Amino acid sequence: MESAGLVEGTVSRCVIRAPVPYELRVDIAMLEVAAPRLVVAEVSGDLEGPARLEVAETPGGSHARLCWELEARDPLLRVASFLGRPVMEWGQRWVVDTGVRQFRRDALGDRGS
Repeated sequence: MESAGLVEGTVSRCVIRAPVPYELRVDIAMLEVAAPRLVVAEVSGDLEGPARLEVAETPGGSHARLCWELEARDPLLRVASFLGRPVMEWGQRWVVDTGVRQFRRDALGDRGS
């Protein structure tokens, strides 16, 4: 991943490696950053669409909510999502779970996850 961090106006370039032999390449443009509460972004590349991260304080720490409406742009990915929906859903859950663990480890210093 190439990133300047969560800075409004910057673009992060990412490669997402799924548990199947396929990689997704996306750019994430930071449209609005109101640290530490809100990040609004636009995703482009193999996946395309808006994304929004909202963080709220809670008595025990914080609650994060990620919302996105991403569409597969790669023709191979579109076909795979139609024909192999259960595998694609499993792969998507795996990627998100792995990303959350990596975020906890790298950004929060949570070495137990």
